[in-house]
Amino acid sequence: MRFAQPLWLLGLPVAWGVVLLIVRYGRRTVPQRQHRWAVALRLIVVTLLVTSLAQPLLIQPVEQTTVLFLVDRSASVSSEARTAQELFIGDALQGADPDDISGVVVFGAESRIDAALASGRVPESIRTVVDDTATDISSALRASAALLPSEGSRRIVILTDAVETVGNARDAADELAGDGVAIDVVTLETQRSADALVESIDLPNVVREGDLVPVDIQVRANQAGPATITVVSGSGEELVVQTDLAPGLNTVQVEIPATETGPLVVEARIDAGFDTRTENDFGQGLTRVLGAARVALVEGRAGEASELELALDAGGINGEILGSIPDEAGLLAYDAVVLVNVPAPDEETAESLRAYVEDLGRGLVVIGGDQAYGLGNYQNTALEEILPVRSNPDDLIRRQPVAEVIVIDTSGSMGACHCREGGFHEGDVNKTDISRAGAALAIDALA
Repeated sequence: MRFAQPLWLLGLPVAWGVVLLIVRYGRRTVPQRQHRWAVALRLIVVTLLVTSLAQPLLIQPVEQTTVLFLVDRSASVSSEARTAQELFIGDALQGADPDDISGVVVFGAESRIDAALASGRVPESIRTVVDDTATDISSALRASAALLPSEGSRRIVILTDAVETVGNARDAADELAGDGVAIDVVTLETQRSADALVESIDLPNVVREGDLVPVDIQVRANQAGPATITVVSGSGEELVVQTDLAPGLNTVQVEIPATETGPLVVEARIDAGFDTRTENDFGQGLTRVLGAARVALVEGRAGEASELELALDAGGINGEILGSIPDEAGLLAYDAVVLVNVPAPDEETAESLRAYVEDLGRGLVVIGGDQAYGLGNYQNTALEEILPVRSNPDDLIRRQPVAEVIVIDTSGSMGACHCREGGFHEGDVNKTDISRAGAALAIDALA
């Protein structure tokens, strides 16, 4: 609709002209009581003034129609579908009025104008090329709405296969509908281009030298059929896998030996007889190969870690016996640290162990003894904080309640000496006294 200028621009000068006419001639020529026409004129003036203050608008209808064709040219739209899109636009424009406005916007991952809005015919062939790696209908709708005029009948016709990969087209359509823009969706019932692609290659972040590395190859296909997957690793290993693909996501699992330390690149290429797009048939994954695990065995006393060293070596792990905990830089050379009956380290070393475990994610094992845990003064240290147990034996919160029953033998033989001969000799201690002392010690140990 078109809105004209407010009527008060015309009514206001007319009203004031009538007022001046009444003031000038009404009072000078005839008495007021004999000229009722003056009253009528005053009513007309008041009416005009009120009307001008209301600012009425003159509304003129706009019959013009604007249609914008939104054409999906993502990779999932086949060549047959693209031809059908152009034929649809051509047929639609055959029945358009000469005054109607039309235009064409092409979209995929981005949107571009192929034919600007204009009256008359739009070229039937589409020449604009866009990034076809995605289908962003919502962004295309919002961009197209900005091109439409603010008046008249406004309509957007979307020609798509309805495979949206980015955004939310429904939300964008609701926004445009609130602004009075009509949206039509034409889903072309044509077969998509047959495609099989390597979507991703998943490997562990870190592996060990000599391990068999599990490799998951994610292959996506839009139709079923046999395929050959060739897997090549950076170490020169090549593996050919025959598989039958199903529509959707397929997972092919293989194992690649890690023969050398350092980065290991794994590449996969798919070859399917029905595939029409070869640019997405290749994928690549990366992992890091570490050497044999190296463990620091810290002894509290010499010889206490010897048996553990032998056990680790038998399992293919390099164990190195040390007399003290390495400093912060020295710890970096080890994958794990084992403390074998080691007393509490100084504060700086304990903090280094905490960072070694919590920040670097390395391993720590503490083996007890008469110099470890509570006997080694671990309580209230940084070392205790990273252990799963507490070293304070008087921790009443974590201690379990104890019920103790003492049974004492009071038979006659308890009066005899606790000695090899069994008889009683002067100065010897009898068994009853020993049992009493034992009972007293047991009671004193209770909390």
